Amino acid sequence: MSQTEKPVILVPILPDNPHMGDLVPLLPELYRRCAETLADPKAWTSKTLARARDGETIDPKHPQAVKWCAVGMVNRHAFNLLVEQRGEYYARRHISDLAQVAVTRLKPFVIESASAITQESLHGHEVTSINDNPRLGGYKAILAAFQSAAGVTVTLSAEARDHIERLHKRSQAAIKGWLTRRNRRSQGLVPVLPVQEPSPMVFGGSLPSTDSGMGTVGIAQKEIAGVR
Repeated sequence: MSQTEKPVILVPILPDNPHMGDLVPLLPELYRRCAETLADPKAWTSKTLARARDGETIDPKHPQAVKWCAVGMVNRHAFNLLVEQRGEYYARRHISDLAQVAVTRLKPFVIESASAITQESLHGHEVTSINDNPRLGGYKAILAAFQSAAGVTVTLSAEARDHIERLHKRSQAAIKGWLTRRNRRSQGLVPVLPVQEPSPMVFGGSLPSTDSGMGTVGIAQKEIAGVR
């Protein structure tokens, strides 16, 4: 590999979501934005996703958020990036998909950065636990991880590409089938079953009972009659 080439991450099989193949190429830009924001230590926090100026917890996507943990930062920039490139409707539907794969692919970089800072075992630790523990690297490990991840070209493995392609075809076939059925109904080619009018409700009487042949209502009425 020449010095001008970036290292490459092959993303393995992803969850059964055909949109994942479209989201993966956004990761380097997402990481770059996170690293740029966290270059200011005042923009980082722990123990919660995001904080407002008064220190209170707030949604990481909220305009008044001024500090973020690693996962909160991913959510904030993932949403903004999707809004810019795909629109707000798409962003609201797929923010969790992009954030999920971004945090998953960020973890190895966080572990690597933390291992250069601490002598403690990192076995079993996640991005959040390293973010929240200064002894494991905290802010320094998270910033270094975003900076490293931003310089990596992310692509899908051949197996993942085939998997995504199958999901796309399955999705398109389902949509085509739905449109066909809708058009046939609109043209009267599919019989529409008549809607039966609901039977009028009859008040009084008793509910059926397998034990005594008298329902709960009937029993109650009998008891009341006996009292009278």
